[in-house]
Amino acid sequence: AAVRAGMQMRAGARIEARRDLAEQQAYFRLKREQASQKQLAKLVAEYTKAMAAFDKYSAPGRAAPTLAAVHARLKKLSSAASQHAYLREQIEMRVLGLGLTEHAIAWSAAGAGSSKE
Repeated sequence: AAVRAGMQMRAGARIEARRDLAEQQAYFRLKREQASQKQLAKLVAEYTKAMAAFDKYSAPGRAAPTLAAVHARLKKLSSAASQHAYLREQIEMRVLGLGLTEHAIAWSAAGAGSSKE
């Protein structure tokens, strides 16, 4: 009788363990799915930003074709803030829109740029 009771308890424990395992697997599947959705949303946002930068670069007269053109435009801008905004736009058009990551700049909270290297 004791052996039979032990076998029934063991069978019940296995069933409970299978339920627990199935619940754990469902939880991990949900977490992977959520992480995947979050990553997809981030990629879509990055792609959208890159396409906008490419469209800016493609717009006639928006991107400076040469370094001399950049210097000429900077001389025409009076404030340091407008010069900074112009340079930032030129860099972002190339880094985000064209994928020239070797020219990427790490922007600080104050907006000042520094090379990533």
